[in-house]
Amino acid sequence: MEWVAKLLPEIWLSVNILLFMSFLNFKSKDDFYSLYNLFNFSLFILVFSVLFQFYLLSTNNPSLESNLDLANLDLSIGNLIIYSNGFFELISKLFISIISVFISVSFYLYFKKGKEDFLHRYFKPDLLCVYLTIILGSFVLVSSNDFLTFLIGFELIAIPSYFAIAMDNKRAESLEGSMKYFLIGSLSTISLILSILIFYIYSGSLVFSSNFGMFDYFGVKLAFVIFIMGLLIKLAAFPLSFWIQDAYAGSRTPYLLVISTIPKLAVLFAFIKVILMVPYLNLGTFLFVFSLFSMVMGTFFALTNNDIRKILAFSTITNIGYILIPFSSLQGNLVNNSQALSVVYFYILQYVLATILFISVLIYLEEKYDTMDLEKLKGALSNNPLLSVFMIVSLVTMAGLPPTSGFIAKFLLFAYSYSISPFLVWVGIITSVISLYFYYRIAQELYVKNEKSEKIEVGFLNVFSNSVLSLMVVFMGFFPNLFLNIIYFAIISVFVK
Repeated sequence: MEWVAKLLPEIWLSVNILLFMSFLNFKSKDDFYSLYNLFNFSLFILVFSVLFQFYLLSTNNPSLESNLDLANLDLSIGNLIIYSNGFFELISKLFISIISVFISVSFYLYFKKGKEDFLHRYFKPDLLCVYLTIILGSFVLVSSNDFLTFLIGFELIAIPSYFAIAMDNKRAESLEGSMKYFLIGSLSTISLILSILIFYIYSGSLVFSSNFGMFDYFGVKLAFVIFIMGLLIKLAAFPLSFWIQDAYAGSRTPYLLVISTIPKLAVLFAFIKVILMVPYLNLGTFLFVFSLFSMVMGTFFALTNNDIRKILAFSTITNIGYILIPFSSLQGNLVNNSQALSVVYFYILQYVLATILFISVLIYLEEKYDTMDLEKLKGALSNNPLLSVFMIVSLVTMAGLPPTSGFIAKFLLFAYSYSISPFLVWVGIITSVISLYFYYRIAQELYVKNEKSEKIEVGFLNVFSNSVLSLMVVFMGFFPNLFLNIIYFAIISVFVK
């Protein structure tokens, strides 16, 4: 049927969520490794299901379409599109699907253990169901074409994230971090609901393409500001970021890997789409303030912490500040700024890849030393060359140094943004230079010679995955146009719907 083809990835995810929930209820702990293999298989099928939608989007073969309009994969009510599956949405889903495979490989460490080892661990295989739900929410969020569907996708991401942090329920920090994230996340949800109600009152429609510019009312402008604030809370833009350090510090590294990557990626992709489709209100000054304070305060707090998870949290705040720079003066028809938005998309993508690589190494460190305190991890990687290479590549990428994608992404971001907001670009350059210190400090502490440093055994699957990630961030640094061209056409496609 037509609707099956249009919702194939979402249907596949929903079926697998129910399947894994049943598996966890009826299978013994001896079968968890089988569950992990099934989980990875389902993610590979997910990638192919998105690719199949690409094929349907581009084909005009009547035999495949069965006389149905499968080439147009959007879901509509009347003439209103409520769920988009255009090029922008599908390329975003494809990136999310591929990244989800890399993340799942990092879980291999916890599933290769025997039953007796597993019973003493904090890791719970329920995370797989939570993770699939987050991916499902990401797909719904990216494909949403109206505010109500957007809210559903947003909550499908947010609610499982609260559970992910609290999964290590014997640890007070995890429960505290989850509770703070839940309370602040509730404010984000309330902001979205309030703005949606105001939009509907003034326009009588919830579809993004509604011409809100026709309604020159203070209420509409206020609603859009409230809506963006709800997203900025989720993205942890300063000063709406006071939840992130506790949420990150309270998470064990496998759970941190989940909440710090796919949710941020999906919300930022959706943020770009909303800004593209509702471009009538000038929020330059509003976003200017968030960008400035995120860069300055995120860098400052990262310099004063010893916990690697908190450093990563504040680094995330700083990078959100960088990402907001191009939005600080955008208004009107954004098609003229499509290249700048392509660079933003590229920056987000490569930063998430570097984050996955970084946390994949932290997983082994926490497994071995049960701490993320830099003082207690001195020399932890001095006798582990493979993990050292992966850590160095991730740090160099996040710091924005050549020859990685971090350098070219940050360079292009600042270059395209200079004509928009030269002051913010100079602040970004200064904070980037300052941030080199805390990235260098992580490397220095982990590589200080320590006679007690032990060899850490790394599985082949993890070595292969991290090697591919390392090559990818370097490859993207040398050949950014291969990705930027695809992303540019994806962004342009939003305007031609």
